[in-house]
Amino acid sequence: MQASRSVGKWVSVLYRYTQSYLKKKLEPYNLGAGQLPILLLLFQKENVRQGDLAVQLQIDKTSLARTISKLEANGYLRRNKDDQDYRAYRISLTPRAKNFKDKLLPILKNWTSILMHNFTPAERDQFIAFLSKAAENAEQELKGDGSDTYGSFN
Repeated sequence: MQASRSVGKWVSVLYRYTQSYLKKKLEPYNLGAGQLPILLLLFQKENVRQGDLAVQLQIDKTSLARTISKLEANGYLRRNKDDQDYRAYRISLTPRAKNFKDKLLPILKNWTSILMHNFTPAERDQFIAFLSKAAENAEQELKGDGSDTYGSFN
């Protein structure tokens, strides 16, 4: 029996499996998978304006504020008024979050290893390149730069 050729189906399947894996692994830390993008971004650059986080993560401001509140309540983030703009907040990591980084990265690397099991190094590179290209195509289309005339995949 031939596997489905629907890109959407397989992206959805991988997404659901990833969410299930992360839910199981992050539960002991009182974290959810939806909170990870914020932490991962702040691991790279700290003390970021909340509005800038929303833009970088492409999350609406209300959802971001709710997620930041949860992370703050669980001791992972601090929200402080911006010195230059009293209406804005800057988000920074707490020591708890910084310590969690050493636990999180192996969890993420392990999941990648699970997904890439039995891939050759060339297949891994190609897979990442294909996913990246598909994401770029999606971004262009949603920003209005695509022509929406690519036709169907056969």
